[in-house]
Amino acid sequence: MSISATKERLEEGLLAFVWKEWSQLGIFASPEGHSQWAQDIEALLLFTFEVARTDPRLFDEVLDWLVTNEHLVSVRRLRTLAKGSEDPSLAAAALEWLAQHRPQARFSTSDDRPPPDTEQRLFFGEEGFPLRHPDGAFAKHGWLRSAATRSQKSLPVDMRQPIAFGLRLRRLLGTGARAEVVRFLLCTDTPRATAAIITQSAVYTKRNIQEALYELGDARVVTVASSGHEARYGIDRTRWATLLNHAGPFPSHVDWVQLLRALTKILRWLRTDATSHASEYLQASAARTLIEDVRQDLEWAGIAPGLSRTSADAVQELDRLVAQSLQVLDGK
Repeated sequence: MSISATKERLEEGLLAFVWKEWSQLGIFASPEGHSQWAQDIEALLLFTFEVARTDPRLFDEVLDWLVTNEHLVSVRRLRTLAKGSEDPSLAAAALEWLAQHRPQARFSTSDDRPPPDTEQRLFFGEEGFPLRHPDGAFAKHGWLRSAATRSQKSLPVDMRQPIAFGLRLRRLLGTGARAEVVRFLLCTDTPRATAAIITQSAVYTKRNIQEALYELGDARVVTVASSGHEARYGIDRTRWATLLNHAGPFPSHVDWVQLLRALTKILRWLRTDATSHASEYLQASAARTLIEDVRQDLEWAGIAPGLSRTSADAVQELDRLVAQSLQVLDGK
Protein backbone atom coordinates (compact mmCIF):
# COMPACT_ATOMS: atom_id res chain seq x y z
CA MET A 1 0.00 0.00 0.00
CA SER A 2 1.26 3.51 -0.81
CA ILE A 3 2.19 6.06 1.85
CA SER A 4 -0.72 8.28 0.81
CA ALA A 5 -3.17 5.37 1.17
CA THR A 6 -1.74 4.54 4.61
CA LYS A 7 -2.14 8.17 5.64
CA GLU A 8 -5.77 8.25 4.50
CA ARG A 9 -6.51 4.98 6.26
CA LEU A 10 -4.94 6.16 9.51
CA GLU A 11 -6.59 9.59 9.55
CA GLU A 12 -10.02 8.11 8.88
CA GLY A 13 -9.60 5.45 11.57
CA LEU A 14 -8.25 7.85 14.20
CA LEU A 15 -11.02 10.38 13.66
CA ALA A 16 -13.65 7.65 14.02
CA PHE A 17 -11.98 6.43 17.21
CA VAL A 18 -11.74 9.90 18.77
CA TRP A 19 -15.37 10.73 17.95
CA LYS A 20 -16.47 7.41 19.46
CA GLU A 21 -14.55 7.98 22.68
CA TRP A 22 -15.63 11.59 23.24
CA SER A 23 -19.26 10.90 22.37
CA GLN A 24 -19.33 8.50 25.34
CA LEU A 25 -17.72 11.10 27.58
CA GLY A 26 -20.28 13.82 26.96
CA ILE A 27 -19.52 15.91 23.88
CA PHE A 28 -22.44 16.82 21.62
CA ALA A 29 -22.59 13.70 19.45
CA SER A 30 -24.53 10.45 19.31
CA PRO A 31 -22.52 7.61 20.88
CA GLU A 32 -21.55 4.92 18.41
CA GLY A 33 -21.01 1.87 20.56
CA HIS A 34 -19.71 1.54 24.10
CA SER A 35 -16.05 1.00 24.87
CA GLN A 36 -15.30 -1.61 27.52
CA TRP A 37 -11.97 -0.13 28.53
CA ALA A 38 -11.05 2.61 30.98
CA GLN A 39 -9.87 5.62 29.04
CA ASP A 40 -6.91 7.83 30.00
CA ILE A 41 -8.36 11.33 29.75
CA GLU A 42 -5.09 13.30 29.52
CA ALA A 43 -3.61 10.94 26.93
CA LEU A 44 -6.85 11.18 24.93
CA LEU A 45 -6.90 14.99 25.17
CA LEU A 46 -3.34 15.38 23.91
CA PHE A 47 -4.00 12.86 21.14
CA THR A 48 -7.18 14.67 20.11
CA PHE A 49 -5.40 18.03 19.94
CA GLU A 50 -3.42 16.59 17.02
CA VAL A 51 -5.96 14.26 15.37
CA ALA A 52 -8.75 16.88 15.31
CA ARG A 53 -6.68 19.44 13.42
CA THR A 54 -8.56 18.22 10.34
CA ASP A 55 -11.96 18.42 12.07
CA PRO A 56 -12.66 21.87 13.57
CA ARG A 57 -16.06 20.83 14.95
CA LEU A 58 -14.56 17.95 16.91
CA PHE A 59 -11.75 20.10 18.25
CA ASP A 60 -14.09 22.84 19.43
CA GLU A 61 -16.54 20.38 20.98
CA VAL A 62 -13.66 18.96 23.02
CA LEU A 63 -12.77 22.49 24.15
CA ASP A 64 -16.40 22.90 25.21
CA TRP A 65 -16.19 19.59 27.09
CA LEU A 66 -13.13 20.89 28.92
CA VAL A 67 -15.05 23.87 30.25
CA THR A 68 -17.86 21.64 31.51
CA ASN A 69 -15.67 18.89 32.97
CA GLU A 70 -12.40 20.64 33.81
CA HIS A 71 -12.58 19.45 37.43
CA LEU A 72 -11.91 15.90 36.21
CA VAL A 73 -8.69 16.77 34.37
CA SER A 74 -5.22 16.73 35.90
CA VAL A 75 -3.48 19.76 34.42
CA ARG A 76 -0.21 18.63 35.96
CA ARG A 77 -0.46 15.25 34.24
CA LEU A 78 -1.49 16.81 30.92
CA ARG A 79 1.54 19.08 30.97
CA THR A 80 3.81 16.17 31.86
CA LEU A 81 2.53 14.21 28.87
CA ALA A 82 2.83 17.26 26.61
CA LYS A 83 6.49 17.76 27.52
CA GLY A 84 7.21 14.38 26.05
CA SER A 85 5.37 15.11 22.81
CA GLU A 86 6.59 16.87 19.70
CA ASP A 87 4.46 19.92 20.23
CA PRO A 88 3.58 20.94 23.80
CA SER A 89 2.29 24.25 22.42
CA LEU A 90 -0.96 22.47 21.48
CA ALA A 91 -1.73 21.69 25.12
CA ALA A 92 -0.53 25.13 26.22
CA ALA A 93 -2.86 26.84 23.73
CA ALA A 94 -5.85 24.74 24.84
CA LEU A 95 -5.14 25.53 28.51
CA GLU A 96 -4.75 29.21 27.66
CA TRP A 97 -8.17 29.14 26.02
CA LEU A 98 -9.63 27.25 28.99
CA ALA A 99 -8.23 29.85 31.39
CA GLN A 100 -10.34 32.48 29.65
CA HIS A 101 -13.50 30.49 30.37
CA ARG A 102 -12.49 29.04 33.73
CA PRO A 103 -10.16 31.65 35.29
CA GLN A 104 -8.30 29.47 37.79
CA ALA A 105 -4.67 29.47 38.82
CA ARG A 106 -4.15 25.86 37.80
CA PHE A 107 -4.73 26.73 34.14
CA SER A 108 -2.09 29.46 34.12
CA THR A 109 0.45 28.97 31.36
CA SER A 110 2.86 31.65 32.54
CA ASP A 111 5.71 29.13 32.69
CA ASP A 112 5.05 27.95 29.15
CA ARG A 113 4.88 31.28 27.37
CA PRO A 114 6.66 31.23 24.03
CA PRO A 115 9.16 33.91 23.03
CA PRO A 116 7.72 37.02 21.31
CA ASP A 117 9.03 35.90 17.91
CA THR A 118 7.23 32.54 17.98
CA GLU A 119 6.44 31.38 14.45
CA GLN A 120 2.74 31.52 13.63
CA ARG A 121 1.38 28.38 11.99
CA LEU A 122 -2.06 27.66 10.58
CA PHE A 123 -3.92 25.36 12.90
CA PHE A 124 -6.57 23.89 10.61
CA GLY A 125 -4.77 24.44 7.32
CA GLU A 126 -7.04 27.35 6.41
CA GLU A 127 -4.94 28.59 3.49
CA GLY A 128 -6.88 31.01 1.32
CA PHE A 129 -9.35 31.89 4.06
CA PRO A 130 -8.70 35.20 5.84
CA LEU A 131 -8.73 35.00 9.62
CA ARG A 132 -10.74 38.08 10.47
CA HIS A 133 -11.07 37.14 14.13
CA PRO A 134 -8.05 35.02 15.15
CA ASP A 135 -8.16 33.33 18.53
CA GLY A 136 -5.85 35.15 20.94
CA ALA A 137 -5.18 32.16 23.19
CA PHE A 138 -3.96 30.03 20.31
CA ALA A 139 -2.07 32.87 18.62
CA LYS A 140 -0.14 33.40 21.85
CA HIS A 141 1.33 29.93 21.43
CA GLY A 142 2.02 30.15 17.72
CA TRP A 143 -1.23 28.85 16.25
CA LEU A 144 -3.47 30.78 13.86
CA ARG A 145 -7.11 29.81 13.87
CA SER A 146 -10.46 31.54 13.96
CA ALA A 147 -11.85 32.41 17.38
CA ALA A 148 -13.07 29.33 19.23
CA THR A 149 -16.49 29.76 20.81
CA ARG A 150 -18.33 27.41 23.15
CA SER A 151 -21.21 25.37 21.83
CA GLN A 152 -22.38 24.92 25.46
CA LYS A 153 -23.75 21.50 24.50
CA SER A 154 -21.37 19.23 26.40
CA LEU A 155 -22.75 17.16 29.25
CA PRO A 156 -21.18 16.10 32.55
CA VAL A 157 -19.48 12.72 32.27
CA ASP A 158 -21.71 9.72 32.94
CA MET A 159 -19.67 7.89 35.57
CA ARG A 160 -21.58 4.66 34.96
CA GLN A 161 -19.85 4.14 31.62
CA PRO A 162 -16.81 1.79 31.60
CA ILE A 163 -14.83 4.37 29.62
CA ALA A 164 -15.17 6.84 32.53
CA PHE A 165 -13.99 4.42 35.22
CA GLY A 166 -10.74 6.29 35.82
CA LEU A 167 -12.64 9.55 36.21
CA ARG A 168 -14.99 7.93 38.71
CA LEU A 169 -11.98 6.88 40.78
CA ARG A 170 -10.79 10.49 40.73
CA ARG A 171 -14.06 11.58 42.33
CA LEU A 172 -13.36 9.07 45.10
CA LEU A 173 -9.59 9.38 45.51
CA GLY A 174 -8.81 12.80 44.07
CA THR A 175 -7.13 13.83 40.85
CA GLY A 176 -3.71 12.49 41.66
CA ALA A 177 -1.42 9.49 41.74
CA ARG A 178 -3.62 7.31 43.98
CA ALA A 179 -6.48 7.25 41.46
CA GLU A 180 -4.08 6.28 38.67
CA VAL A 181 -2.56 3.50 40.76
CA VAL A 182 -5.96 2.01 41.60
CA ARG A 183 -7.15 2.31 37.98
CA PHE A 184 -4.12 0.36 36.80
CA LEU A 185 -4.37 -2.36 39.46
CA LEU A 186 -8.11 -2.90 39.01
CA CYS A 187 -8.12 -2.89 35.21
CA THR A 188 -4.91 -4.66 34.25
CA ASP A 189 -4.54 -8.45 34.02
CA THR A 190 -1.21 -8.26 35.85
CA PRO A 191 -1.78 -10.02 39.23
CA ARG A 192 1.08 -8.12 40.84
CA ALA A 193 2.91 -5.12 39.44
CA THR A 194 6.03 -3.21 40.39
CA ALA A 195 6.11 0.52 41.02
CA ALA A 196 8.13 0.93 37.81
CA ILE A 197 5.44 -0.73 35.70
CA ILE A 198 2.66 1.32 37.29
CA THR A 199 4.68 4.51 36.74
CA GLN A 200 4.70 3.92 32.98
CA SER A 201 0.90 4.08 32.90
CA ALA A 202 0.32 6.65 35.64
CA VAL A 203 2.73 9.29 34.25
CA TYR A 204 3.75 10.52 37.68
CA THR A 205 7.28 10.26 39.02
CA LYS A 206 8.29 6.94 40.49
CA ARG A 207 8.59 8.67 43.86
CA ASN A 208 4.97 9.90 43.63
CA ILE A 209 3.80 6.39 42.74
CA GLN A 210 5.77 4.80 45.56
CA GLU A 211 4.27 7.28 48.03
CA ALA A 212 0.76 6.55 46.73
CA LEU A 213 1.38 2.80 46.96
CA TYR A 214 2.67 3.18 50.52
CA GLU A 215 -0.41 5.18 51.54
CA LEU A 216 -2.80 2.72 49.89
CA GLY A 217 -0.94 -0.22 51.41
CA ASP A 218 -0.97 1.41 54.83
CA ALA A 219 -4.74 1.81 54.45
CA ARG A 220 -4.93 -1.92 53.66
CA VAL A 221 -6.62 -1.41 50.29
CA VAL A 222 -3.57 -2.46 48.25
CA THR A 223 -1.54 -5.58 49.03
CA VAL A 224 2.24 -5.65 49.05
CA ALA A 225 4.51 -8.66 48.50
CA SER A 226 8.31 -8.45 48.54
CA SER A 227 10.37 -10.28 45.94
CA GLY A 228 14.01 -9.81 46.74
CA HIS A 229 14.68 -6.09 46.82
CA GLU A 230 11.57 -5.30 44.77
CA ALA A 231 8.02 -4.92 46.05
CA ARG A 232 5.05 -6.06 44.00
CA TYR A 233 1.55 -4.72 44.46
CA GLY A 234 -1.89 -6.25 44.04
CA ILE A 235 -5.49 -5.40 44.82
CA ASP A 236 -8.57 -7.21 46.08
CA ARG A 237 -11.06 -6.69 43.26
CA THR A 238 -13.95 -8.17 45.24
CA ARG A 239 -13.57 -5.61 48.03
CA TRP A 240 -13.27 -2.75 45.56
CA ALA A 241 -16.30 -3.99 43.62
CA THR A 242 -18.32 -3.85 46.84
CA LEU A 243 -17.04 -0.36 47.66
CA LEU A 244 -17.87 0.92 44.17
CA ASN A 245 -21.11 -1.07 43.88
CA HIS A 246 -19.66 -2.46 40.67
CA ALA A 247 -21.18 -5.55 39.09
CA GLY A 248 -19.32 -7.70 36.58
CA PRO A 249 -15.70 -7.41 35.46
CA PHE A 250 -13.85 -4.14 35.71
CA PRO A 251 -13.10 -2.27 32.47
CA SER A 252 -10.04 -3.48 30.61
CA HIS A 253 -6.69 -1.74 30.63
CA VAL A 254 -4.99 -0.35 27.53
CA ASP A 255 -1.56 1.27 27.60
CA TRP A 256 -3.00 4.50 26.22
CA VAL A 257 -0.01 6.70 26.94
CA GLN A 258 2.34 4.58 24.84
CA LEU A 259 -0.14 3.61 22.11
CA LEU A 260 -1.49 7.11 21.47
CA ARG A 261 1.98 8.65 21.67
CA ALA A 262 3.23 6.27 18.98
CA LEU A 263 0.19 6.90 16.78
CA THR A 264 0.64 10.67 17.14
CA LYS A 265 4.21 10.38 15.87
CA ILE A 266 3.11 8.20 12.95
CA LEU A 267 0.28 10.57 12.07
CA ARG A 268 2.51 13.64 12.14
CA TRP A 269 5.08 11.90 9.98
CA LEU A 270 2.47 10.90 7.42
CA ARG A 271 1.03 14.43 7.37
CA THR A 272 4.34 16.24 6.96
CA ASP A 273 7.64 14.38 6.63
CA ALA A 274 6.34 11.59 4.42
CA THR A 275 5.68 13.98 1.55
CA SER A 276 8.90 15.96 1.93
CA HIS A 277 11.26 13.35 0.51
CA ALA A 278 12.25 13.63 -3.11
CA SER A 279 12.48 9.92 -3.86
CA GLU A 280 10.72 6.74 -2.87
CA TYR A 281 14.01 5.42 -1.49
CA LEU A 282 14.42 8.36 0.89
CA GLN A 283 10.78 8.12 1.88
CA ALA A 284 11.15 4.42 2.66
CA SER A 285 14.35 5.06 4.60
CA ALA A 286 12.58 7.69 6.70
CA ALA A 287 9.74 5.23 7.35
CA ARG A 288 12.26 2.75 8.68
CA THR A 289 13.64 5.40 11.06
CA LEU A 290 10.10 6.23 12.20
CA ILE A 291 9.35 2.60 13.05
CA GLU A 292 12.44 2.42 15.22
CA ASP A 293 11.39 5.65 16.94
CA VAL A 294 7.98 4.25 17.94
CA ARG A 295 9.09 0.64 18.49
CA GLN A 296 9.40 0.82 22.28
CA ASP A 297 6.00 2.47 22.77
CA LEU A 298 4.25 0.03 20.42
CA GLU A 299 5.88 -2.98 22.07
CA TRP A 300 4.78 -1.72 25.49
CA ALA A 301 1.23 -1.46 24.11
CA GLY A 302 1.37 -5.04 22.84
CA ILE A 303 2.11 -4.34 19.17
CA ALA A 304 5.38 -5.79 17.93
CA PRO A 305 7.00 -4.08 14.91
CA GLY A 306 8.88 -6.43 12.65
CA LEU A 307 12.50 -5.97 11.64
CA SER A 308 12.66 -4.37 8.20
CA ARG A 309 15.62 -5.81 6.33
CA THR A 310 15.39 -3.19 3.62
CA SER A 311 14.00 0.33 3.47
CA ALA A 312 11.34 -0.83 1.02
CA ASP A 313 10.11 -3.35 3.60
CA ALA A 314 9.59 -0.50 6.06
CA VAL A 315 6.74 1.01 4.03
CA GLN A 316 4.82 -2.27 4.12
CA GLU A 317 5.63 -2.75 7.79
CA LEU A 318 4.38 0.75 8.61
CA ASP A 319 1.08 -0.02 6.90
CA ARG A 320 0.81 -3.28 8.87
CA LEU A 321 1.44 -1.44 12.14
CA VAL A 322 -1.24 1.12 11.26
CA ALA A 323 -3.73 -1.68 10.53
CA GLN A 324 -2.91 -3.52 13.76
CA SER A 325 -3.15 -0.32 15.82
CA LEU A 326 -6.56 0.48 14.35
CA GLN A 327 -7.73 -3.02 15.28
CA VAL A 328 -6.74 -2.31 18.88
CA LEU A 329 -8.68 0.96 18.79
CA ASP A 330 -11.67 -0.95 17.44
CA GLY A 331 -11.51 -3.24 20.46
CA LYS A 332 -10.42 -6.29 18.45
